[in-house]
Amino acid sequence: MGGTGTLRFCGGHGIQLIVSRRDPAFREDPVWGFTVFRKLPPAQDERNPYWAYLVAPADGRDGTSPGQVLRFAANRVKLLPTGAADSGQQQPWTVPVEYGTLVKLYDFIKIGGATDTRPSGQSLSLTARLEVELADPALPFRVHECRYADSRGDTSRNCVGLVNRFAAGRRIQSIEDGFPFTAKLTSPSRVKPSGQQFDVAVYAFKQGEDGRARGGERRQAKHAVAFTVNGQLHAGWHSRFFKRQGVNLSLLAEDLLVVVDCSKLSDEGIRELFTGGRDRMIDDSPLRTWLEKELEEVLGADQRLRGLHHARLDARRRSERGRRAKAAAEIVQRLLADNKALADYLAGGALPIGHGPVGPSASSGFKEFIGYDPPTFFKLRGKDRQNAQIGKPCAVSFTTDAVNGYFDQGQHLLTLDKQPKPLIRESLHDGRASIRFEMPEGAVAGDHISARLESSGPGLLTPFVNEFTIVAIDQRDTQSGPETSTEPPSGFDLPEAEAVRKRDWKQEGFTETTGARFIPDADPSQNLWQWNYDHPFLVEARRRPDARDSADALEVLNERFKNSMLVIGLSALSAHAAAQDAAKKSENGESAALPDPADWVAIATDALAPVVFPIIEFGEAITPAYLDADG
Repeated sequence: MGGTGTLRFCGGHGIQLIVSRRDPAFREDPVWGFTVFRKLPPAQDERNPYWAYLVAPADGRDGTSPGQVLRFAANRVKLLPTGAADSGQQQPWTVPVEYGTLVKLYDFIKIGGATDTRPSGQSLSLTARLEVELADPALPFRVHECRYADSRGDTSRNCVGLVNRFAAGRRIQSIEDGFPFTAKLTSPSRVKPSGQQFDVAVYAFKQGEDGRARGGERRQAKHAVAFTVNGQLHAGWHSRFFKRQGVNLSLLAEDLLVVVDCSKLSDEGIRELFTGGRDRMIDDSPLRTWLEKELEEVLGADQRLRGLHHARLDARRRSERGRRAKAAAEIVQRLLADNKALADYLAGGALPIGHGPVGPSASSGFKEFIGYDPPTFFKLRGKDRQNAQIGKPCAVSFTTDAVNGYFDQGQHLLTLDKQPKPLIRESLHDGRASIRFEMPEGAVAGDHISARLESSGPGLLTPFVNEFTIVAIDQRDTQSGPETSTEPPSGFDLPEAEAVRKRDWKQEGFTETTGARFIPDADPSQNLWQWNYDHPFLVEARRRPDARDSADALEVLNERFKNSMLVIGLSALSAHAAAQDAAKKSENGESAALPDPADWVAIATDALAPVVFPIIEFGEAITPAYLDADG
């Protein structure tokens, strides 16, 4: 809007006073400069009014050259207001200052209270709205609103912008632990203009006793996703964005603020993304379409957000867990058991090794992450040979002990077959990092592409180096939706699963009641499955005479238990997908809140793990002879 953008809100005459002086430490004998902006009626032969500012007349004035901003000498000038002790009203032009800049807006429209930051409908106070519009200003500024009588006799406020306000010490009181987290996005070659860089910061506000977000009232719902250029708001998306199917964070919709810094965009990128007024986005911009999908994936796949969403669903989840556990117990009670451990379990007795609730326990939540600067390792997660579909971005995950944000001051250099390849996304949060890049042009199914990633940062003597192989595969037909879909594959092509032994229970968040766990990844090919190698009912089955003396028999038991857990887990994912389809969207198109697929897997496998072997045995016992005997 430029420097005159505020003048149309300054009454009928649009008057604005500007007084400024540099710090004397930077210049000998500095003087004060001042001018007045105002709206003037149309000049002769003109149709529209115009804006003008005051300068020295043609013959100069008091040592000021003609046409220059008016000046005067003074050590101090009374510019700022102060509050009266008796009335609480502010008295303007009473506090002297030696240097600085004052902008006085005459007859400016009244917005909310002087320092009130609470929303009134969809409106915020002037200072709160300024902190939204200037989310990350180059310098802080102080607003004095002299037209209101504040109950504390103080109607002035420092404005530092939303980004800086929640980065300060007070953010601990209002921001959830582990936030904000950051991500970097770069538009790929298929999106024009390519190579456009976006820095994303995600803030999650704590909820107060009244259920409202602490600090979340400082942002309006229409600016829940704020796009800034050089600290100034250029566009915003409504909080409904978080309720989309691809994001599915409906319970956090009023508690999230996402700031997308677009300052690194080229001039072409700015023109392609924002309208000429710099207050909204171009609806049919290919860059916007790509950015929208990327943000959906970043938010929808983040495990910290998913965990926070789980916490908000905790009471509902416990109720669901109890209902499912009861249903599972009723199923088990109809089974005929032939071992003491199962009989004790069905009778409500203790488990062979302790006891605990069905489903994720309190100890299986997120553990506090302690990072290092500089880190001591950054290594590939999973196998060193990974499949990637032709025509789709390739995602690779890593584990590290780097502090969050460490690589913001460093860089990742990727080469494919010794040719540099730019990244289109990189993220780091609580020890898990990921990168995303495009497959080389001309790649065909079966190609083995050598990849090398060098990761450097402040304080590292040598970069971390990871080498791996990308195997190009044909692009499979997939259902529409985000790539983070957790829907199981058709048939029973069981995924690989990691065995978690008792010594690793605490580290992996397992207990004696845990059956299996499903940990989704931004790249579905990197989804992680784990199963409890030392589940007490599996351990007891291994102690049977027919299994104890035979390595083959032990291996059969292990495979039966593991595969049963995977089949149950995949069935739970199918049930979750069906439940999502059945839970039709509300009138405004927002999906109903459901526990996450990972929770469905945990609830199902924990409930059925004790009866895996009895079900198998009784199934084998039902033969034609059994049916004849029954007849």
